Amino acid sequence: MMQPGGRLIPQPDGLLKLDGDSFKTEDGELLLWEANGIAVPRSKEKADRLQRRTLGLKNYFLFETPRITTASKKYDWLSQLQLVGKMTTLENSHVGFDIFAVQ
Repeated sequence: MMQPGGRLIPQPDGLLKLDGDSFKTEDGELLLWEANGIAVPRSKEKADRLQRRTLGLKNYFLFETPRITTASKKYDWLSQLQLVGKMTTLENSHVGFDIFAVQ
């Protein structure tokens, strides 16, 4: 399966909203990733860097509560999971996560 991720969209208040993504599994099934996350600057100085477009993993922290939906019967079990994600990479407004299922 492709690794989930998303794009960060600057908000007027200085935060970054995480947008979702869609992707195909190795066997061709389409999945929709709804991210539900906000990147928060670690400090006022780091928030000012956003205005200069200096994004970086050291400048923000981000957790998400994603949801996966699909029309695929093979992967419909994914929509029953409660997921939590922690940001691991941030490059050119693209975000990578470690994702965990909460039980």
